Amino acid sequence: QDLQREAESQGLLDLPAYLALKVRHSLHVVLCRTPAPVAGRALASAPLRLSHSTFPAFLSRCTVNWVPQPPLRCLAYLGTTVLQPLLPSTELPKVVEATLGVHTHAQKVGAPQAEVVYVGLVELLRRAVRGP
Repeated sequence: QDLQREAESQGLLDLPAYLALKVRHSLHVVLCRTPAPVAGRALASAPLRLSHSTFPAFLSRCTVNWVPQPPLRCLAYLGTTVLQPLLPSTELPKVVEATLGVHTHAQKVGAPQAEVVYVGLVELLRRAVRGP
């Protein structure tokens, strides 16, 4: 509701278009793994290709950093300074729960962390734009 009102106040009646605009101007993706091949295949190649074909404008406006470990202080800072102002307080627990679920699933299946986290971020974006 808050995002809908904010979009309308800026003259944008299409909420998915407004969300895409916000993402284009403020998203910074951090992939927590080195970009070396894993088990003879390129890291996250299939999900990256699929997401790029689904959201080309989204990815063309992203900054992607490859790091060997999660930058926890940086993520905490981004969460409190970027997510809190953008999301209604009722949505924050859902985002945190979804993010933790993605990490837990990655650990259970032994998947490359960057691949699973990236797919999780794209799924969150897809739900925000299209609904559950």
